[in-house]
Amino acid sequence: MKGIVSQYIMQKGTNMDDMEKLLTIKDVQEHLQLGRNRVYQLIKIDSFPKIKIGNTYRIPKREYLEWIQNNIGKTVFL
Repeated sequence: MKGIVSQYIMQKGTNMDDMEKLLTIKDVQEHLQLGRNRVYQLIKIDSFPKIKIGNTYRIPKREYLEWIQNNIGKTVFL
């Protein structure tokens, strides 16, 4: 898994400034105004973009925003 995460992050650029931003659970909570448990339920949805690193999750910002756009007007059942 370590190699996959490194490869994913590094494909966005070779230095820190070029790398894609990864959001935390707290970032998503604040953006969607949801509680922690609801965000963890959201993460269980297969189509929701996430990377699991050990026991923590990171959400690629670009894919997250695309997911939001693709789900406007839809009901997401948790």
